[in-house]
Amino acid sequence: MSKKIIQIIPAPSGMYAEYQTDEGGIEHIPVVSLMLVDDDGLQYLSPAIFDAEYGVNEEPEQFGNSIRYVMETPNFPTGPQF
Repeated sequence: MSKKIIQIIPAPSGMYAEYQTDEGGIEHIPVVSLMLVDDDGLQYLSPAIFDAEYGVNEEPEQFGNSIRYVMETPNFPTGPQF
């Protein structure tokens, strides 16, 4: 297995990972970058998160309690503003 990072780009503003804590709560961890990874010819995007306890983690999927990745969307006006 030959896994290598091809490119690293900043993550979109407002992107974060939601993890379930051991106590059953939800923790939000910022995604700091997206990495283009090549794994024996299979290319995919992998997020890198930043956690104050562990620092930058390039393989967040190793945590079994990952729930999902979320990107906040800006609130755009839906019509004329008076």
